[in-house]
Amino acid sequence: MISYINPVEVVKSKEFIREPVDNKSNEILNSSSKKIIISGGRGVGKTILLHNLEDRGLGTNRQTIYTHFDSVTNGVLNPDSIFGSVFFEHYYELIFSLKLLEYINNNYTMIGNYFIDTYIFLIKLIKETDKYINNAYYKEVPLEKYLTYGEVSTEIIKKLKEYLHIDELNIAMDRFDWTNGGSLYSQELLSRYFSMFDKSIITTDDDAIDELRKEERQSKGYTFSEILYNKDIVFIKSIIKRRVKLYNFLDDPKKFDINVLTEEIYQKLVSSFGGNIQSMLNAFANGAESLIWDSNGNVDEKFDFAIESELTRVRNLRSIQQKPRLYL
Repeated sequence: MISYINPVEVVKSKEFIREPVDNKSNEILNSSSKKIIISGGRGVGKTILLHNLEDRGLGTNRQTIYTHFDSVTNGVLNPDSIFGSVFFEHYYELIFSLKLLEYINNNYTMIGNYFIDTYIFLIKLIKETDKYINNAYYKEVPLEKYLTYGEVSTEIIKKLKEYLHIDELNIAMDRFDWTNGGSLYSQELLSRYFSMFDKSIITTDDDAIDELRKEERQSKGYTFSEILYNKDIVFIKSIIKRRVKLYNFLDDPKKFDINVLTEEIYQKLVSSFGGNIQSMLNAFANGAESLIWDSNGNVDEKFDFAIESELTRVRNLRSIQQKPRLYL
């Protein structure tokens, strides 16, 4: 009934609840902190917040580049592997530079022409790098060029700010503590890029960050900013109502009467999932779907069952997932 909407699409859709996200975006942009860690738990809307920061900055002199890096553990990207730290630095400089060009190509077609030579160089180099990775364990395939930290990325950033007359350029790295399987080395290396930007904004799902660990990070210049509007019942009601409206306008004979939802059901959705918006939507969708097929069923029982089923699914999933850890 309620399908998943990609966060980058949410911020451009009618289903986007703008006010609280804009308020949080303003708080971040106006903060005196240069390094901001967004927390609040999983599924609370951190990714949408970062996409909103990028979207609202386009065409202005204060822009934010959204990006994230692969979370899947890669045995190659390990300083203790046969490739070593020099290759590790080369690889992330290569990938980071390509992500900067991706931002330019996706949003600024005209100035993208100024970066064509750089793009061709990087594409050629990444093909050679992939070939090197695939063959290194079996035969010697020399990689003639190793990039160093900032070798290409600093020039891209400099030209981007110059061509677009940008006064403030920020970087927003999503799911930072998931990168490369939660690698300490990856986090340390990527954190070096923070100094290239006016603000560096990262998200964390590390739920073990206690006050002591927060104080340690604050001593290193980081500040924490927690998302809280995800626990506001008015905000959650607005999201659900807009999603139901979207669904009911689709060409489908099965409609859902939003008026059957009581304040108690909304409150249970909010209180049961610790602010995880996606889990709230999953539980609501399952309860609503059940009522569509059994319109005479007990509303409270249907949603109680849907909430407990989603809680069980989340518990089972997290029991087999590696827990992220923020090492900064």
